[in-house]
Amino acid sequence: MEIMGFRIVESDFLGDWKQVRFPKSRKRRIRKKWRKRQSNWLFVQSREVMVDEFNRNIYCSPRTATKIRLGCEQRQQEMSNA
Repeated sequence: MEIMGFRIVESDFLGDWKQVRFPKSRKRRIRKKWRKRQSNWLFVQSREVMVDEFNRNIYCSPRTATKIRLGCEQRQQEMSNA
């Protein structure tokens, strides 16, 4: 799908790792061990949109891409009804 000549490119890799579990202890040594453990982290998809004007691409996560597409469809229906 294209929006004003821009192509939407979905990427699952746009996001950040966020620590979701923390130890009860405040000791630095224990927190360091928890930081190393992968099960305490969760990958959160980014809501940001990156626009490449030179190649005319819009890079975003799949969730953001669906929101963009729904918004475009609603706008086209409003324009056709008016």
